[in-house]
Amino acid sequence: RHYFNWVKMREWIEAPKPRMMGTPPESLLRSLACAVAMMHKEGLANVYARHALLADAFRAFVHATGCELAAKEPAYRSNTISAMELPAGIRAGDIVKRALDNDNVAIANGQDHQKDTVIRMGHMGACTPDMLMRGVQALSRAFGAAGMDAKLAQSGVDACAEVLAGRDRVETKLARA
Repeated sequence: RHYFNWVKMREWIEAPKPRMMGTPPESLLRSLACAVAMMHKEGLANVYARHALLADAFRAFVHATGCELAAKEPAYRSNTISAMELPAGIRAGDIVKRALDNDNVAIANGQDHQKDTVIRMGHMGACTPDMLMRGVQALSRAFGAAGMDAKLAQSGVDACAEVLAGRDRVETKLARA
């Protein structure tokens, strides 16, 4: 944060022995500019709608597998990332490792006291329905390998796909109108 602390920068430049603050993180600034341009191209309302859709689809996956979201109250749920509580006997670290090793899908485990009992799935930024489906399929396989009933794990994938397909049907009807 010191890169753009103009007061501190002025103090350093005007000091008896001037010094530099350092090199600004140019790659981060360019990446931010690119991300903002992508958001403008898609339209901010569409970005928010896509995040909400992906969140709803992932929540359907969670509930269909018999699991729960860490955020119990809907008002506290985010449309950018979801934390999923795992069933007893399934460790978050194992799921994260299996998803990455077997399917090249990066999922995060919980933090602090939830490190072993929660996984976090992001559904924001440039995430698409296809990317989310790839993620829940990887989770389903990891859950099966960790001891969850394979049919139960697959029911989560099916529930996620159903939410995403419902949106596609609505968009198709709107496009024809």
